[in-house]
Amino acid sequence: MNQAVAPEATSAPLREDARVIGLIGFAHIVSHFFQLLLLMTVFFVVSGVGQILAGFGAGIAGPSRDLLVRAVTPQNATGRVYGFVYSGMDCGQALGPLLFGAVMDAHHPQWLFVLIGVFQALALCTAAGVGKKKQAAA
Repeated sequence: MNQAVAPEATSAPLREDARVIGLIGFAHIVSHFFQLLLLMTVFFVVSGVGQILAGFGAGIAGPSRDLLVRAVTPQNATGRVYGFVYSGMDCGQALGPLLFGAVMDAHHPQWLFVLIGVFQALALCTAAGVGKKKQAAA
């Protein structure tokens, strides 16, 4: 006594299920889109604040560096000294990414912080040493 189910009777609920599943999928995609949009907005705000702070720091550091260089520059040698200083900065900005990129390629990203600390310590020692030599010569 098997009863056969007519195909017309089962197709309507299947179409309704497919419609509901499609709407749920669409709502899921829309929710991810708005989450991504919110994330990108937050990212751009945080990135913008970071750029503002970096610019502020550079604006503070630049003039103090120039004053330090001017204070230790001999008479009639300002152009040569500034040329040397800024050439050194250009070389460091060109070679730094190569060095740090090689460290990253060697799978040692933690060494970046050590190297940055070493270079900062060398820069501080150089600045402190230059000031002492100028005072001793005067």
